[in-house]
Amino acid sequence: MRRVIKNFLHQTQGAIAIEVALILPVLIAIIVTCLALYDGFRHYTMTTRASNVLADSISRIEAVLTPEDIEGLLNVFRYMTHQEIGTSLRVSQFKRINDEVTLDWSYGAGNLAAMDGATAISARSRLPALPEGSHILLVETRFVYEPILNFNMPTRVFDNFMPTRPRFGDRVIFSLASGAQYCVSNCNISEGIGMEPVPAPEGEAPTLPQP
Repeated sequence: MRRVIKNFLHQTQGAIAIEVALILPVLIAIIVTCLALYDGFRHYTMTTRASNVLADSISRIEAVLTPEDIEGLLNVFRYMTHQEIGTSLRVSQFKRINDEVTLDWSYGAGNLAAMDGATAISARSRLPALPEGSHILLVETRFVYEPILNFNMPTRVFDNFMPTRPRFGDRVIFSLASGAQYCVSNCNISEGIGMEPVPAPEGEAPTLPQP
């Protein structure tokens, strides 16, 4: 019996197989986690770059911007991010008149609605300082990211906040299609006046105040 036990203790056959069986699951878990993290950062970078492209494109518009244009830009965002579901776009324009930042207009496509009083106040606190009489565009995108392997990463929502100045004018004029939802011009953020999205009159666009 002692000889059998001694031979067993000195037996080395199968040692590599045992080591592989112990280490392989750990290695696989590390590799899968690295791939999932890489895919998440790749999508985040992709959505940020796509949002920058949209913001730059809108800032260069010299013609009148319409809801159809914004809906089309959402399709461009979806094409650039390779995802149809869970993508949204909202475009707004603020101005500073008499030392007060007010909202000219706002339009949302996808799951982002036009700004109301609460969202406008929150956005205003994140805008850069504006000179008197100037306008600034705000392009917001949302991307719902589903990890390739969801056992170790939850669903993420990538929100991008892109303020930018109009390139070729002091503002971007927005015209509404019939039945569109919009926030009326000269919205008073501090008092909440005119901040609720209301239906546009038939064949009529809101009057944009002059600075």
